[in-house]
Amino acid sequence: MKAKKAANVIPFSEITITDIAKVGGKNASLGEMIKHLSVKGVRVPNGFVITSNAYWFFVNFNDLKEKIHSYLQEYDKGKIDLDKAGRAIRQLFKKSRFPDLLADEIRDQYAGFSKLYAPDDKSEQNILLM
Repeated sequence: MKAKKAANVIPFSEITITDIAKVGGKNASLGEMIKHLSVKGVRVPNGFVITSNAYWFFVNFNDLKEKIHSYLQEYDKGKIDLDKAGRAIRQLFKKSRFPDLLADEIRDQYAGFSKLYAPDDKSEQNILLM
């Protein structure tokens, strides 16, 4: 049996409650709402989630895991306070490069949903942009 590739970006309509570990509780709930309420006529707008796999892809792409771990160890040992550890870790993320592959996956999902939910009337679209 072939292993399923871990997705970085998943539409809500493909998410169930069993996906909490990779998408979080709120996103899993949205997936469940779409699955169970749309058949009863309740309209729940679809969208997409960036998964925990995408987070780890970003961390590994930028070689951040050991650096983050190091700051957390410093905090655990009382060498730095939580604020300093948090600020340092945030700076690691801010200075990191966003992987093109991940950016492309997010853009593709966004483009698909933009077409799906785009207003038919261009004047209505212009009003929404104002």
